[in-house]
Amino acid sequence: MSLSVGEFKQEILKTYNLVNKEIFHGGVRQQKVELEGNRIIILSQNGRAPVLKTLDTYVSDITGYLDYLLAQIFKERIREELEKRFQLHITAIFKDYDASSETSGTVIYLERNFQSYLNELPELS
Repeated sequence: MSLSVGEFKQEILKTYNLVNKEIFHGGVRQQKVELEGNRIIILSQNGRAPVLKTLDTYVSDITGYLDYLLAQIFKERIREELEKRFQLHITAIFKDYDASSETSGTVIYLERNFQSYLNELPELS
């Protein structure tokens, strides 16, 4: 089976949103994916967890650390899901979250060009 680039992008975004819901108990409000060579770049608007938003006023250094920990958990889970679902070989994942704008950026580096994976994909369910 071969996926088109557009279908692949949609499936990547579905997976990203599912992992986001799993960790943060809410989906993303807006997201966009770009594919460039061996990189998948995802920009998204994510609502801030209410408890973190409240704590920001009092202990921003702690909430900053919690954001970092949540990003590490997210990276681990998104790697698992993308490797399992699309048989991608991921070299590295970089993720950052800006709490003030509730914007997230994720860059996923693959071992090889994303297009080489498209023709190898088994049927997606």
